Amino acid sequence: TLIGGTYDIFDQKTTDADGTPLGAKTGLFTNHGTIRPGDKDMEIYGILGTPQFVSDGTFGIELADQSTALKIAVSGMSAIIDGSSVAPLDGRSYKRGAKYTFLTGDKGISGAFAQKAGDSFTDFLTISELDHDDASAWLVLDLDESAAETDAEKAVLGAIASSDSEYSNSLLSLSGGAGKAAIAGIAENPAADAAVLTMRSDRIGKAVRARSGWLNDLEPLEPRKAHYWYKADKDWSRFDSGAIKGSGYSFTLGADWQTGRNWTVGILGQYGHDSWGLGGASWNRHKVKDWRFGVFAVNKTGQDELTLHAAIGRQTHENEKTVAYGTQGGQQTQSRYHSATQELGLRFSRDLTPNKTWHHKPFAVLQLTRYQQNASRESGAGVPLHSDSFTKLYSAGTVGWTMERAMKDGTFGFTLGYKRIFSGDDPAVWTRLNGTTRGWNSRARKFDRNLLVASAQGEWVLGKSWTANFGLELEQGRHDRNLAAKAAFCLSW
Repeated sequence: TLIGGTYDIFDQKTTDADGTPLGAKTGLFTNHGTIRPGDKDMEIYGILGTPQFVSDGTFGIELADQSTALKIAVSGMSAIIDGSSVAPLDGRSYKRGAKYTFLTGDKGISGAFAQKAGDSFTDFLTISELDHDDASAWLVLDLDESAAETDAEKAVLGAIASSDSEYSNSLLSLSGGAGKAAIAGIAENPAADAAVLTMRSDRIGKAVRARSGWLNDLEPLEPRKAHYWYKADKDWSRFDSGAIKGSGYSFTLGADWQTGRNWTVGILGQYGHDSWGLGGASWNRHKVKDWRFGVFAVNKTGQDELTLHAAIGRQTHENEKTVAYGTQGGQQTQSRYHSATQELGLRFSRDLTPNKTWHHKPFAVLQLTRYQQNASRESGAGVPLHSDSFTKLYSAGTVGWTMERAMKDGTFGFTLGYKRIFSGDDPAVWTRLNGTTRGWNSRARKFDRNLLVASAQGEWVLGKSWTANFGLELEQGRHDRNLAAKAAFCLSW
């Protein structure tokens, strides 16, 4: 690439060291690569004889402003441009409909360009006119609406094209796939994925089920004797083969009382915090602060155990979205919104070997969660999105087998099971650009519906009134994985 400058071209016969003419013609300015102006017009002068400007390469379209191109000015010789083409330059903001005169010549311009009307110039701009007369060559551009493929991309492209701002024109001027990637990133809405991640959380159910396990292994509770307990969890998760990665933690405080020979009832409160990185056409850093409150009941009759719980929750979502514009920077937007959950849970198990060293307990679990997400609006530089509110019912079930063994001052056990997501993991969020009515459905990506569930846990008596419980839990699908470590402490009096 030759950038800018002033050049004098001489046409003369060359000689060897003795002055003998060699007969080779000089005075040719030949472009087989790319030439473009620098920060001002590029000047090429023919000085002696009959020099020529010959190009079958590329003219880079440099701009003086959005509507005017800097020129390659050829003087004193003819310009032959047969087979030449034009190309955009990174970081420029080309304007649709502007006539860019990029080449002038005072001795005539001849030849045909290799490109024609309808050929692509950038990802979203097409050549409307590329021609010349004896004195100049020019380029006119138009929008290529067919370059957008999905409904979301078409809506975003239409909104951007409706503006004649420098920012909009700079987006339309991206090339080499950067423009299409930017449009896809702008159209991407992580709200549906965040909803699935929130609905899949079963921390309340796990806390209740863990507490139920302790009740079975401790001495029988005395009437009106209270138990207060604390449970902490740490999670590490990956979904969609690593496109979503994150971690989180939760703290649960609970209290329960025996209300009859077979029933124990309790209350609990929980705070959870999750942080996710969601990759795709855009990069999203999503944080969820999750507050939940619930009630539960445990019934143990003979070899059978039934656990029930109900809980309500409120979540605060904070998302930071980054869209890259190739090598030309990008945009960053933020959003903050709320959601609410109402959940019901049930677990039933039966001890098949009550008088044996090892207790074999098949079990079944059902989880129902009603999820309501408020409308949200992105803010910040770029092209922000608006998401409508929606409601979704999530349901999942687990069947499996637990083996437990009592030891001196404690117990330990293992669980293996199969979890199936029945519904609710495929929400669609109606999305549109702020200030527009044209929109599209942003659907959640595909999450695994079939999961292997495995865990190991143990409990130890720490003192007259204290017990501690530790464990690891794994949910593994074909593309998704969630690993959790838990620690809990129980005080009774």
